[in-house]
Amino acid sequence: MYFISHIVLILFLGLSVAQDIKERKLSNSRNVASLLCGLLLSVFRTDITVAEAFSGAAFALCIGIFCWLLKVFRAGDSKLFCAVGAYIGVKSVFSCFVYTLLAGALIGLPFWVAKLRKKEKGFTEIPFAPAIAVGTLLAVYVGDIWMKI
Repeated sequence: MYFISHIVLILFLGLSVAQDIKERKLSNSRNVASLLCGLLLSVFRTDITVAEAFSGAAFALCIGIFCWLLKVFRAGDSKLFCAVGAYIGVKSVFSCFVYTLLAGALIGLPFWVAKLRKKEKGFTEIPFAPAIAVGTLLAVYVGDIWMKI
């Protein structure tokens, strides 16, 4: 079941990335469906319990809301991060968040440089779902960042 849940997670992340790049918006229905699938699949998994999936979603939602208030994430990104938390569990949410911020910084760097060259001021909005996807995949396949240091 571990394999199936990762395939479903990658599918939802891919669809979210494509939509965010194309429309600069994430679908609430897809985020809710992804969250429900993550919670449902946790019933059958041996590596993450249902309680860990729920707490992962709740912790990720708290981080997402905080980032939304700071204007780092948009509302859809916060909900996508919540859904990711259900798949990866509470133990990996913080590592996923750190990887996501690093990926977001690397993805946003060319946008920032282009803005500097045009001498524009203000915030640069970039689609953040790709950064969440990269951060999630790194957290799942590379592991806990604190164990690597």
